[in-house]
Amino acid sequence: MRETVVTKLNKQFEDLRKLTQESHKRFLETCVWTNVKLYDLVTSDIDRKILEREFEGFCEVSWRDYEEILSENDCVIKHLNRTSKFCILHDELEHSDLKPEISLDEFVDEIAHRSETYNDLYYDNCFSEEDLEMTIDLWEGNGHDIRTIENRLENFKEELEQLDKYLENMRTCYEVLNNFKANQVKEFKEHVSDQLSFEFDNLVSNVQQAGERVAELVASEVYEHTPVQQRLEEYLQFFRELYDNVLKSCDDWIAITYDDNLKVIRPEYTFDALENKLEEVGQLLNNLQGSERDA
Repeated sequence: MRETVVTKLNKQFEDLRKLTQESHKRFLETCVWTNVKLYDLVTSDIDRKILEREFEGFCEVSWRDYEEILSENDCVIKHLNRTSKFCILHDELEHSDLKPEISLDEFVDEIAHRSETYNDLYYDNCFSEEDLEMTIDLWEGNGHDIRTIENRLENFKEELEQLDKYLENMRTCYEVLNNFKANQVKEFKEHVSDQLSFEFDNLVSNVQQAGERVAELVASEVYEHTPVQQRLEEYLQFFRELYDNVLKSCDDWIAITYDDNLKVIRPEYTFDALENKLEEVGQLLNNLQGSERDA
């Protein structure tokens, strides 16, 4: 009977050795040191002024979004000492000794602790025949039935299976981060477009209002055959072309005003330039309105 049980245990040890080595390999492939330094973006050809203006906000928004990904997958980050490097772990592993580049021996120790089999099994050589013999001697020396070793081995196996489930969540978080870093320049451009779109609607509204006020004065012919009329007609022409051709949509305005690296190619259509134009027109209209009151 004892020989039969030992043979069965030997098979379990051999199976567990393979499972443990495979699990260790999957852990090392998944859990690695990483960082969120955006080297590609910083060294890109993106317009320096826009990069300096939007970089901090881009980082804050992107990190908040990523924290949601971590939360949804029950994961946390764990820093390497005080460096910028960190790894991603399932929150159930946060206070464990599992980490990138962990050795097989350390890995087995940690799984044994987590499965509460640390004092019940020998695994100096990752569940070799020698480990089995020492485990049997341990149990017999304590007066226990060696069949109960099966339960301890099953506990260890279940912990490995649970770890695989944790690794799935960790892989998702790593993939999201790696995709973001691979596409950081594109992500930044989309962020800038979003930021510009917030201001775009107000700009279009202000251009439309200013154009309508100028059109009313031109149509009234109050300043006909005067330098003022000529200026008003020039402004009206500018606003009509701007509204019809440049400000049809935010995407159109960006494509006309900036190149692919967000460098200005039509300075007369930037926010600053258009705001200055609106201010210039507003000042003229206010002066004309004041002159009418004085008259």
